[in-house]
Amino acid sequence: MEIPLKVPGLKVTALFFAGLLLLAPLGQSPRSFLTRLPRGLHVTLASMRSAGFRSQGGSRGGASKQLPQAIVIGVKKGGTTALRRYLLQHPLVCFCPRETHFFNGFQKARRGLQFYRSLMPQCPPGGVTMEKTPSYFVTRFVPRAMRNALGPALKLILVVRDPVQRLHSDFNFEARVRKRVHSNVTLEHLILHGNTSNVNTLSPLVKTSRYDLHMATWLKAFPLRNFLLIENEALKRNPLGVLRQTEAFLGIPRYYNETNLVLGRKVKFLQYTPMLASTKRVLMEYFRPHSQRFFAMVNRTFPWELSANASLDVAAAAVGNT
Repeated sequence: MEIPLKVPGLKVTALFFAGLLLLAPLGQSPRSFLTRLPRGLHVTLASMRSAGFRSQGGSRGGASKQLPQAIVIGVKKGGTTALRRYLLQHPLVCFCPRETHFFNGFQKARRGLQFYRSLMPQCPPGGVTMEKTPSYFVTRFVPRAMRNALGPALKLILVVRDPVQRLHSDFNFEARVRKRVHSNVTLEHLILHGNTSNVNTLSPLVKTSRYDLHMATWLKAFPLRNFLLIENEALKRNPLGVLRQTEAFLGIPRYYNETNLVLGRKVKFLQYTPMLASTKRVLMEYFRPHSQRFFAMVNRTFPWELSANASLDVAAAAVGNT
């Protein structure tokens, strides 16, 4: 049976774990050993959390506030919120409760790294501190600032989505949820020049979906091995597979399985007005060369519609890191 860890006093708990670690075979990491104990002497990550090894307040169990070792940099309306809700369940992931906008908010950045650290949650030894701010991906000066502040080993997670679908979702979110678009303004008003089929390249809706433009800037600051690319549809279809690859990328023990995998609070899916077929054709043709350049940059392909007549046929896995 599982050994209960709800003992009075963290000092006793710490001594208990220290005794166990002395039994670990040479060359085997303590975390790996703790997660592979025999059934009769099983210590779970959840038990470590209940014993105080994960605390959002104070400094129980040696927890402390650290600068992020991994950041979800984007993309807006790509699925970053869903990913965060999944990762919050992991006992060794310490996720900032809100988007900080530290690196692209001048007033925050000028307050320094101590202020940035203060925004983070308490995290136990061996835990990974994370934050997500999707607008980082599209802000040109952020990659260099992030490297200078957090170092070249920083791990970066980018959740991407079919650029046309992302644009459509972004428009509806701004118009119907944030109410930032007048009800008389259509999608076509914002992304096309007049009644033509010429795309307005200055529209933020369009610019955000030009992944190649932004990725080129990031790759000047960080090598490709620092990135984990997650595709939106893969996160929906196979969240367990995506999360296991994310665990491997972050260097933390496996936690997720078929029984504990939940998205958290109920997600409300908005019913969007379908995009006009003519608009969709224009956008697919416009984004095709940009998507192809992005694929070449990251040595990956994704199952996105690149033309009005056919979808890209891919055999590559939808999630992974190259």
